[in-house]
Amino acid sequence: MEFFSRYVISGIRFCDFALDRVVAICKYVFQVRFNFVVKIIWISFTDMLMHVFFVLIKYKMFT
Repeated sequence: MEFFSRYVISGIRFCDFALDRVVAICKYVFQVRFNFVVKIIWISFTDMLMHVFFVLIKYKMFT
């Protein structure tokens, strides 16, 4: 019985550790993906703004 309970406790500890690792990896991957997505959105947004800005400048120059 002693051996069994020790085995269960070590198993629980191992699962806890493994879960911690998985959560950490998921957080890291999510963070990287999230930053990547934000960068893409930011780049496309600034690109659009610049485009609008240049169109306005051209419009002002020609009128």
